[in-house]
Amino acid sequence: MDCSDEEVVLSPAVVQPVRRGRSSNLEIPVFLLFYAWNVSTPVLTDQIIYQACTVSLAANVSDCAKLGHEHESPEVLDLEARVQPYTADILMVEALSDSILPAALNLFIGPWSDRYGRKPVLLLTFSGFALSLAMITAFCGWSRWYPLDPWIYTFAFIPSALSGSVCTLMSTVYCYIADVTSERERGAKMALLDTSLYGGMLAGSLSSSYILRKTNATTVFAIAAGAVFLAVLHVALRVRESVHIRRHRVHVGCCTKLRHLFRLDMVVDTVRTCFQWRPHYDRAIILLGVVALGGNIFALEDTHTVFFLFLRKHFNWSVRK
Repeated sequence: MDCSDEEVVLSPAVVQPVRRGRSSNLEIPVFLLFYAWNVSTPVLTDQIIYQACTVSLAANVSDCAKLGHEHESPEVLDLEARVQPYTADILMVEALSDSILPAALNLFIGPWSDRYGRKPVLLLTFSGFALSLAMITAFCGWSRWYPLDPWIYTFAFIPSALSGSVCTLMSTVYCYIADVTSERERGAKMALLDTSLYGGMLAGSLSSSYILRKTNATTVFAIAAGAVFLAVLHVALRVRESVHIRRHRVHVGCCTKLRHLFRLDMVVDTVRTCFQWRPHYDRAIILLGVVALGGNIFALEDTHTVFFLFLRKHFNWSVRK
């Protein structure tokens, strides 16, 4: 790593022309990522419930295996009522780690990517998800031979949180599309990206229970991790940088780039841009859009952590059905 302390003066970033056909081929990695997310999320919740029952509450293994099945006995129903609050606490920590820290990091990473490019941020976020799923796979595999407290899964959320999670990923993806598309084709390109996103989520939801019935939880997590590793390779090999940086000095050290990541003046510029006056009530439209989007995401994440637990309790639904 070059830790040169030379001062680099950057001019505004400009869009680097990218050949058609390779300008925005992010649909495949986005599909793979959200497929991995949805194929693994319900299985992870189910695995946390089981380990919380057998390890944290030290309940009988045979009784814990009956959780989430139809015609549960009163004893198993009582056990379910004890396990669910414990599981909800772990899921709450996961939700907080994937929201608060990434939101703060995005204030710094967004302006940084305007100067040093989108591709490093894309590689960072996809790699963070891949590492998190690899850790979940390892923890789940070890739990088959050694009893592990389910709180250990909170450590697996750290790489994705430190790399910006979904917040930074989608911000960078949409910025990349804005860089390489014209106004005429931008709407269609974003619609195609959303189609790949929700298509991945649908494919993950439909295949999750089938894969789990045929294999086991560790295999499900391994498939999810493999899908995201493929996404990382696709970004590294097939996605070209969309931002070309003009600089007065040819060489910029890695330490210099890292130091610029936490420059408060870039955050101030971002906030000032959001709140600056615009004609035709455009500022109000932007701010109302931010509030509406924030409320929508809040409601989505608020129900996401307990939705699976709600289905188990009221409908005797399990991830294998």
